[in-house]
Amino acid sequence: MITVPSLGLAVLFGWANAGLAQWIDARIVLILDHRWLEALRFRPNKAIGTPKGLWISATLSACLLLNRPIPPASPWLLFTSMLLLSAWIDWRHQVIPDLVTFPGLFCGLLSAAFSLTKTSLTQAILGCCLALAMGLIVRGLANKGKTAAPGGLGLGDIKLLTAIGAWFGGLACCLVFLASSIVMAALLLARRWMGNSRAMAMAPAMALSSFLILWKTV
Repeated sequence: MITVPSLGLAVLFGWANAGLAQWIDARIVLILDHRWLEALRFRPNKAIGTPKGLWISATLSACLLLNRPIPPASPWLLFTSMLLLSAWIDWRHQVIPDLVTFPGLFCGLLSAAFSLTKTSLTQAILGCCLALAMGLIVRGLANKGKTAAPGGLGLGDIKLLTAIGAWFGGLACCLVFLASSIVMAALLLARRWMGNSRAMAMAPAMALSSFLILWKTV
């Protein structure tokens, strides 16, 4: 059963992710252009409201993780943060910034190198390579056949998948890619049947698939 300190840490984790999401959202154009100094100095005229859905999701995820037999400072909280931020930003802007995926990738490799997770460094590197290869092959085939549909695999999705590979290794990363692809295909068919051709974000499906695997493995 979760303790009061753990619950407080989970709430703090939720607010930290919500605040970071607000900060990125207000500076998304500068971040995508890699204008880091301008992004740090930028003061928005009107800040967006607190993303309550993200805050609740982050808090609940932290509660579940902290209730598992792992240390409170588990690196999986960093992994969870990467997934939630990627999903939320991709849902709002149809893009996943490097500011989110690259730190997640490096943290995954470092966690494997220092044995902070069950994934070894070799498995992490292989997971990265396999995820990158899968993503580039699928994207290349889609572009060659001109079958890329709205919500198809973008470069940001490939980077996120590569970061997931650093945390999970090759086999679990393949399961994430397969599960998220099935979810996306079903949603795209349903939206096309309803006459809706708007682009869809893939990061939420990847995040959901990763959470399911994480719950079974950690």
